[in-house]
Amino acid sequence: MEIRVWGYRDIIVRFEPSGAEYPLAQGRYFVIDWPVDGQSPVGGVVWDEDGLVVSEPGGGLAHRIWDSDGNEVSVIG
Repeated sequence: MEIRVWGYRDIIVRFEPSGAEYPLAQGRYFVIDWPVDGQSPVGGVVWDEDGLVVSEPGGGLAHRIWDSDGNEVSVIG
């Protein structure tokens, strides 16, 4: 499954469990290749005071992420 995380304002996106953080400017986005277990997505996207936290339970991070320009983003901390 593919999702897009948009910056409706300048925010920080943190990827857990690695802790990698990236600024996301207003109007920009990340495309996330979201892992699916059966028919259900694995992980979550949660707002915090600084922006978004994108996480996958179980201590692994299987997401592949690209920025608005199509460049792959590393989330290995």
